[in-house]
Amino acid sequence: MNCVKITGVVILLSFLLSTLNPLSIVCAQEKETEAGPTHPYYLNFMEEAEKGNPEKQYLVGIAFYKGIEGAKRDYDEAFRWFMKAANKGSRGAYVALADMYKCGHSVKKNYAEALKWYRKAAEAGSTDGMDMLGDMYYYGEGVEQSYLEAEKWYRKATEDTLSPELPSGKLGRLYFFGLGVKQDDGEAFKWFMKAVVNMMDFYAANYLVFIKEAAIGVKGYDTVEGRLIKASLAGDARAMYDLARMYAKGDGVRQNYVEAYKWLAVIVAKEYNVHAESFLKQVRSKMSKAQIEEGIKLSYRLISELVTDYHRYQKNYQIEHPEMLR
Repeated sequence: MNCVKITGVVILLSFLLSTLNPLSIVCAQEKETEAGPTHPYYLNFMEEAEKGNPEKQYLVGIAFYKGIEGAKRDYDEAFRWFMKAANKGSRGAYVALADMYKCGHSVKKNYAEALKWYRKAAEAGSTDGMDMLGDMYYYGEGVEQSYLEAEKWYRKATEDTLSPELPSGKLGRLYFFGLGVKQDDGEAFKWFMKAVVNMMDFYAANYLVFIKEAAIGVKGYDTVEGRLIKASLAGDARAMYDLARMYAKGDGVRQNYVEAYKWLAVIVAKEYNVHAESFLKQVRSKMSKAQIEEGIKLSYRLISELVTDYHRYQKNYQIEHPEMLR
């Protein structure tokens, strides 16, 4: 990797960083307007939807699901319209149904069903479906966890270069840490640059700095554990999760439930994260009382450093509004 080239890119990113949003929300709700239209706009789609137009059916479903376009939020109605659209081949409806099963809206939470619909969407060419299917493999939801499969679907999603939902940053992380693929800073750099240019990804910009530091030999980048610690201390919750998984499973490091607990506790304090909450319960069930107390003690210091009032505000908003998708 050319250090001069990286340095130049990092300097050019300084302007972008002030405008980037680091937040990533899962299963949370779009903000409603205070005053809806006099004539509910979603009714403009209703006639064609009732005649069987799948795209109009999907739009009606979105209106009910998010409580927008003059519709009141109604998950049952949303599910009904999404299913109608899905039966006629709407890729957007496939993704929407998967989201509803994943979040437990109108139906009982069911990762296997969510996986089925995301896969159907992905195989039909939906970039969102490919991205979310990659996430299911990444976290092991409804399927055996596999970074390799996650990489495969993230990469497929990036083939649609016009998509605003390119998971380039996710691919960059896999290559930076060597998760499921051979560690390759050059490949990671390429994907992080795409994430910054196409999505204004705050954390991807941070990783470009990390790659620069690794290239000039800054201590801490010679092992996967060291890289994950660097990224975790920079506030990246996904890196914290991978580090916790590494410690919990003893994957490349000595098994350490206290360290796993520590990082998962930071994530849970920082954001509404169903993956971390579930994993934290699993880890806690394997720990002694003394280990739990040590984990709490260690996490407290990090929480005071990494979790701001803004994070707490955002987390509370997510908890109060669990309907917003991704």
